[in-house]
Amino acid sequence: MVERAEIEENEFNLNLPRYVDTFEPELVLPLTEARLNLAKAQAGALTAAQDLNNLLAVIDHES
Repeated sequence: MVERAEIEENEFNLNLPRYVDTFEPELVLPLTEARLNLAKAQAGALTAAQDLNNLLAVIDHES
């Protein structure tokens, strides 16, 4: 419940975010897990780049 004094302090602005906390804390990964995820993403990117280069080489040889 919001007191009248708080409403007056907010110049009778009745926007709900002024009175209701809707903030949800962001999930924070442990550093070891974040580093593992980064390493997996980098490995996946390297594999994708190698696959792309292989496909481009095949296309180049067929031209």
